[in-house]
Amino acid sequence: MKKKMLSVFLASIAALVILGGCSGGSSGSAGADGTASTGGGSGKGKAQISVFTWGYPAEKTAREAQADLFNKTHDDIEVKITVSPDYDRKLDAMIAANQAPDVFETSSDWYHVRSDLGQLVDLNEYAERDGFDINQYYPTMINDFKTFDDKLESLPIGMATFALAINKDLFAESGATIPDADQGWTWDEALAAARKITKGEGANKIYGMSDLWMYQQIAAYLYGGRYTSPDFTQSAVNSPEAIKGFQFMTDLIYKYQVMPDATAAAGLASAQRFYAGKSGIMPMNNWDIPDFVSNIGDKFDWDIVPMPTMADTGKSPSWYITEGYGISSSSKNKDAAWEFVKWVTSDPEALKLASNAAIPPTEASAADFINSNQVGGKTLNLKPYLHSLDNAVPSPFGGVFAEIGTDLTNVWQNIDAKKALQQDVTPEIQIFAKKLQDKLDEIHAGN
Repeated sequence: MKKKMLSVFLASIAALVILGGCSGGSSGSAGADGTASTGGGSGKGKAQISVFTWGYPAEKTAREAQADLFNKTHDDIEVKITVSPDYDRKLDAMIAANQAPDVFETSSDWYHVRSDLGQLVDLNEYAERDGFDINQYYPTMINDFKTFDDKLESLPIGMATFALAINKDLFAESGATIPDADQGWTWDEALAAARKITKGEGANKIYGMSDLWMYQQIAAYLYGGRYTSPDFTQSAVNSPEAIKGFQFMTDLIYKYQVMPDATAAAGLASAQRFYAGKSGIMPMNNWDIPDFVSNIGDKFDWDIVPMPTMADTGKSPSWYITEGYGISSSSKNKDAAWEFVKWVTSDPEALKLASNAAIPPTEASAADFINSNQVGGKTLNLKPYLHSLDNAVPSPFGGVFAEIGTDLTNVWQNIDAKKALQQDVTPEIQIFAKKLQDKLDEIHAGN
């Protein structure tokens, strides 16, 4: 019963989001308004399917390369893929205009609402029909796409999570201790290293840590707190544990001054700061590894280490998201769409392409990715990414909860403007807790 109520609740959120997103009018078919597409052509005699997706540069490259490989290796189906930077709005508009793509990308932070709204096919029947083994996928990834009523809305194309990139040269110069790649380290140890590395003033200052939005999203979890109750009915962000996490993160900026404040961050983006050798520790999503490799080059020695653990909990919360491909319920080419989805999420060559942008989805391919230790010719320790999954929390404020994520960003901006965290973050968190509760109540009242 609770799962059903949660399903209805999340679907109501999605309905509000989708109605709002469609108010600007239909965007037309995939490929319009500056989106990038590949594949297609006349396709005479072939079944043609449209695939709509989003992606950072590395993801875009991987998605398009997979579609090209599929077209080269399949004589009876042709894929036309469109990668859009304005994904959710355009997808909602296409669905509203009865122009949905055959296959579209999904993610774990939509909490099955597109399936609940009838937009996705249950893939269980296709897998059972073909004897296709869904147990080949990494458990977290496939489970993220099993709905509350046991439907399978998508197959996973990959997962993204965070570990920490460290500048080993700055560690050596400052005498900071590099954490053991397998044993990891605590937040106290990470802070101690950051304080040793931090030096200088103004534009020339070297920070122990780079700032990143991910810290904002995991703050509530550091000491065992959370943002909402498990059923999304109650705000929980003002619990003592959650507030303690926010206080710790903001103390890194103002009390210990090992992380840039908003003014300093505006002068140099976090990744650029790390590339320039001006920070010692930087959260890095696995989809960003190719960019780090190419931008750093041989400027300094660096590697990847696990997210720190909190002494209070023994856990190391990290952010993650699982991405997948689902088949539109309105597709006229469901069998052809299934052949593509099945292939792109399990074919070894397709998964090699996926590993350039994500942890690939099958257990075998994920192990190959982690054990390869090679990205763009750079030898790196990739094991921390699988370690992160042990305590990773789903992206709390993307997808269907993106609007609440904007409120969270505003909280951090208000804290920075008032420099309140030099004393106590509680007042701003209490304000955010009320806004969060008001929005949860508003959505529930509409059920």
